Amino acid sequence: MKETQENIYIDALEYGVRNLKKGISYTDLENYLKEKDYNIEGEFAKYFKTWFYSTFFNDPQTKNAIRALSGDTSISGWLDKSPYDEDKSPLMAEGYFNLMDYKELEEARESSRKAHKTAIWAIFIAGLLAFISIVFQFYSFAFQFITGFFIK
Repeated sequence: MKETQENIYIDALEYGVRNLKKGISYTDLENYLKEKDYNIEGEFAKYFKTWFYSTFFNDPQTKNAIRALSGDTSISGWLDKSPYDEDKSPLMAEGYFNLMDYKELEEARESSRKAHKTAIWAIFIAGLLAFISIVFQFYSFAFQFITGFFIK
């Protein structure tokens, strides 16, 4: 099993995008993530299933997920194994745009890293050229002093 679950939601959204037209079932996603060595058990399974049904549209279960997220305790047991877990559920627009935002953020971070490295190299080159300029000025002045040749 994976040490960290940090990208489980990203992997789930990407799987949903790859199957955007036909949709995915909760069971399909659970099997896919288990193949990728994610651990969906215990208390985390409840939260993950709630997230799934609030991100992938399945009429009765999405309503239950929204009620559960808002703190409604009258719908206990809806997370148990249900026939809806086999139903194909398409990714909702909000989930799709959340994934796009994540990808744009990753691209911005990479671009920022490249810009930072470029800036460091530019500062290094500018400093090197300034040093070389000072050295040339010094040798020019020393040459003029030794030879007695001063340009007025």
